[in-house]
Amino acid sequence: EADVRPQGAIQLTMFDQLVASAWNLRRIRRMEYALTDSAAHYMDLVENVELTVRLDRLARHQTRIERSFLRSLKELKALQTEAALTTTLPAGFMQAAPPLASRIQIAKRTQALAIAARQNASDDSTSATEAEFSALCHAARHHQPPKTKTA
Repeated sequence: EADVRPQGAIQLTMFDQLVASAWNLRRIRRMEYALTDSAAHYMDLVENVELTVRLDRLARHQTRIERSFLRSLKELKALQTEAALTTTLPAGFMQAAPPLASRIQIAKRTQALAIAARQNASDDSTSATEAEFSALCHAARHHQPPKTKTA
């Protein structure tokens, strides 16, 4: 919780979901280990139909829990980015360049830009925060105000 620092009830709820999913994933791994520990080699696992059915069921649960974990993580990051955008945008930015999307959509877009920048960067010293800030600055610099018709 100290690393993620959720702020407010919604972020705390998403964080709780994240923690529950992580705990369930660890629990699934322990169950899988307990089921396979008695097998001498891999073929023992494959030939045991009852064990294979149990392992398949665990794999389905694991997939569902992983999706829940990743969804919670994505939403929590978007909420935190939205909160950071709200407090860090220049005062006149919203009047000069009103967004065409909600802050959540902007947050998700800047996260996607930051991920792409990290993947394309040859220098790994750039942090995610710096990449997101750079993406936001780039968007602000290249913003074209909408053209309005004058009567």
